[in-house]
Amino acid sequence: MSKQEFIYSKNIMGTELDVSVIAEENPEVKFVYIEYLMQRYEDMFSRFKKNSEVGRLNVEKESIVSLEFIKVLKMAKEIYTFTEGLINPLCTPKYLGYEYSFQELKDHNLQTEIFGDTRLEEIEIDEKTRRVRLKEDQNLDFGGILKGYLAELVSNYLSDFDGVIVNLGGDIFCKGLDLGDKKFAFALLNPLDPEKSLGTFTPFNQALTTSSVVRRSWEIGGEKFNHIVDPRTKKSVSNNVLSVSVIFDQGIYADALAKLGLILGVEEGLNYYEKNNIPALFVLDNLEIVRTSQMNKYFLL
Repeated sequence: MSKQEFIYSKNIMGTELDVSVIAEENPEVKFVYIEYLMQRYEDMFSRFKKNSEVGRLNVEKESIVSLEFIKVLKMAKEIYTFTEGLINPLCTPKYLGYEYSFQELKDHNLQTEIFGDTRLEEIEIDEKTRRVRLKEDQNLDFGGILKGYLAELVSNYLSDFDGVIVNLGGDIFCKGLDLGDKKFAFALLNPLDPEKSLGTFTPFNQALTTSSVVRRSWEIGGEKFNHIVDPRTKKSVSNNVLSVSVIFDQGIYADALAKLGLILGVEEGLNYYEKNNIPALFVLDNLEIVRTSQMNKYFLL
């Protein structure tokens, strides 16, 4: 039987999940499990669900959680250290009015809150009892890293197939055989006109994440906000960067590092990426493209 492409799409976790698999037979049983897996993680990590593990912990400040929850929280702490505190799941845009799912924002009277305690090192984790304790005014939000983590998790589950592409709301992970001149190719979309492409990425067995300030934005009293919070100012980022794309071996890090570039801005961000040998690309508000030297082998205009 010849191999062909099978595609699965689902709107979940407030975004689109698209999975593409090269296989001889329709892997629909695998797709059913993926849907279950995504729902399970949403039930663990959605801050918009009161009965999720995050929702209960944010309210009760102490809770017994799953091993998966502890694993992601520990990785969040590693990323917090790696980015010198700039990617912090306690710096939630909830404090800037993003208290509801983005689809529901327009239906509510939004208002900002006083920022809570953002000292991630103060969170207590007892792995033996699976108990996590927050400080009184701490609130967790894994939105800045979870999609990249899940994109890689799904691709690993499908790794027996010749080719796999997982795209969870702009967080991509691809796996496949080395097909010589045939490469995975992903368009860099114009943040201001998504129908147009600005170039093409060609990662291989890696994560590709693009984060932007354009889509998830809102206003309160005439003041503009977006979902990327700068922990240094406790405000939405405000600079001339529209989007940042990063290629990395781990999906959760690619997700975090793309958001880091939005926080740092183009000059400081370029220095950080170059110093750490990370392929990264900025799209500025005049649509100028700026990239690190490491990105040159992955990006074509």
